[in-house]
Amino acid sequence: MWRLYEEYYENIDHGQFDRDLAEKSFVFLAFDARDPGVVVGFSTAMVWSHVHQGQKFGFLFSGDTIIHPDYWGQPGLQKAYIRAIVQWKLANPTCPLYWLLICSGCRTYLSMARNLPEHWPHFRHGLPAWERGLINAVCRTKFGAAWQPERGVISLAGAQPKLKDHVAPFTDELRAMEEIQFFMKANPDHLRGDELAMIGLFDSQFVLSISWKIFKKVVGWRR
Repeated sequence: MWRLYEEYYENIDHGQFDRDLAEKSFVFLAFDARDPGVVVGFSTAMVWSHVHQGQKFGFLFSGDTIIHPDYWGQPGLQKAYIRAIVQWKLANPTCPLYWLLICSGCRTYLSMARNLPEHWPHFRHGLPAWERGLINAVCRTKFGAAWQPERGVISLAGAQPKLKDHVAPFTDELRAMEEIQFFMKANPDHLRGDELAMIGLFDSQFVLSISWKIFKKVVGWRR
């Protein structure tokens, strides 16, 4: 996992990587079926409960994630996440579950903006007061002094971990997208590694929608 991570990320530290890994609830590993001894992608996540304004919510926080470019578009990690989400919801049927995502890269941002209709801040609908308060409460607890509520980002002093520029460059096509124009405005220092904090609601609509997308990939659906 570390070898894959250091190949595509910069400003990283092995000790911090290990500490982040130790606190996670899940580690998802992706392998090539033709060479099962080699990790070609991974993601980490932690799940916890948080009480806000007297109501209990569940949060799934995505940590370090990288997939070798040769395997972009493969649905394996998505399916693993879906299984974990469904299992958690079955065990906690009355508790709303949110995805807490922090992103300095446009493709990470799109993973929420394109897949969860109920997400905030939203590229068209902004950030309502209640959702702003929830993000602030959770991020203040999770990230401490690194959380900057007036900007809505997590920002560390000095060089911050981020994808190397050649891995997922900003193309003219990406910059022209409505979602990406919003992202760059909301997180103007993303290139130095500032992370925009977002939440998205995992509900039945999401599970059905993403399951259908995965199904189409698996069977090679063409419209």
